Amino acid sequence: MKGYSEADLEGGPIRIAIGSSGRADLYGDGDEDSTVHAEVDGVVNSRGFATSAAIYFFSRQAGDSFGNRQLGSIGAHAQAGYVVAKRFQPVVRYATLRPRGGADNTHEILAGCAVYIHEHSSNWQTEICSTLRETELGEFSADTVARTQLQLSL
Repeated sequence: MKGYSEADLEGGPIRIAIGSSGRADLYGDGDEDSTVHAEVDGVVNSRGFATSAAIYFFSRQAGDSFGNRQLGSIGAHAQAGYVVAKRFQPVVRYATLRPRGGADNTHEILAGCAVYIHEHSSNWQTEICSTLRETELGEFSADTVARTQLQLSL
């Protein structure tokens, strides 16, 4: 796969890429408040169609040793888009974040479009994102945001 892209501008047969990352904040400062973050993601591109997905984990220390852990939150996202005429890419995305205990669950649904002016080096992205949050009391709140950005790179 040429790069690790959320857009299949190059086209061609199916290509798959997988990545992961992790970070541990040890409690060397004596506050016994260590955290661990981990993430696994993947991209599948084929003939202009591009999908990506990831899962995220967060844990925190639950006692007096680093090994005594509890799940802090888990999240995931899935995204799909299709490049039209090697220039335009409509995209949809769903994401969720679930803190431990199920309180304050968050769901996001996004629809957008990217215009590739000069392939990946210059593009314009516009999206509308609706976020639904569930509180501990079972109540819901919703926000909708519209964003646009121009990205230039050398």
